Amino acid sequence: MSNSFGMKSARDCLEDFRRKVVRYRADDLNESLALDCAMAGWSLVDWVFDEYVREDNWSNTRRSKELLSFKQHLKRDCPSLDLLQDIATARKHRREENYGKTVQEARSHSGGFSSGFSRGFNISRLIIVTADREFDFEDTVVATLDCWDRYFDREGLA
Repeated sequence: MSNSFGMKSARDCLEDFRRKVVRYRADDLNESLALDCAMAGWSLVDWVFDEYVREDNWSNTRRSKELLSFKQHLKRDCPSLDLLQDIATARKHRREENYGKTVQEARSHSGGFSSGFSRGFNISRLIIVTADREFDFEDTVVATLDCWDRYFDREGLA
């Protein structure tokens, strides 16, 4: 039984994230697909934690502390996950003032060339702006998928 339209496991969520990334890469200026990727990539944290990390006998307080620690560990290993967290949280909540956010803005950049040109040109693309640099959204979401693949492999998750 699933109340998430077929998502029954963390592995299901990883494969859903992978499909979303493929769809986004085929239409890389589509902000709606980008938001889908951010939400799917970030929500994997809770699925993996609940399926593979959390102990059933933990109190709510312990669960909250362990989840926070797990998130911090993952974001150290996968900095792009921090960016997706900010985008997903901003999508879910109008105000995201409850934690130290990294992303200042996620937006479309209109370049002089279409995204069909190489990145050596000023191409149109989606970007993530932080205090000290800009990130290409496609690079970010692909890096996050790579991180999740490495995590599942390293941890031997089915």
